Amino acid sequence: MRKTRFIVAIGDAVLSALIRSWVTERPWLQLVGVCTATDALLRCANRNTDAVLVTDARLGGSCIITTLASMHLVNPGIRIVTVLEQPEGPQAAEVIRAGAMGIVAAYDMVGFQEAIVKVLRGDLAMRGDLALRLMRAAYANRILTAKGCGTNTGNRLNVTNKGVRVPVLSTGGRL
Repeated sequence: MRKTRFIVAIGDAVLSALIRSWVTERPWLQLVGVCTATDALLRCANRNTDAVLVTDARLGGSCIITTLASMHLVNPGIRIVTVLEQPEGPQAAEVIRAGAMGIVAAYDMVGFQEAIVKVLRGDLAMRGDLALRLMRAAYANRILTAKGCGTNTGNRLNVTNKGVRVPVLSTGGRL
């Protein structure tokens, strides 16, 4: 069985160690890179085109948003999960636009595990309220059209990138 390859590019040393430990404890995962700056991240991602990248906004070097966008254009097979201090903040929308498939709060290891499982399935992983805000903005800009319905599981909305699925609100405003 082929192992899923992981790149950890986290600026917070404690969080980086926690995530690296989580990856190495799972025999079906393989840690292929640990990066502390964006230039090293780009080199590592170019060598591991089908890896899962876990990164945060505090990575040293150039702007992480620009780095993610560039990397995703060159390497669309890489699956990006971004760890943010405020996963519902304005930076969340920027990392999604740059190509991230998942957003998780720093030190939320349960949320992190859920995000990894979803991203490995090809789904997006983020808080439901963020997904709704992004989709409303996309509708307003005529980027999305209704093609289906996401499912609300707790406070996270499941949306897949295998054909756009967007939430449909009932008359009571519920998903």
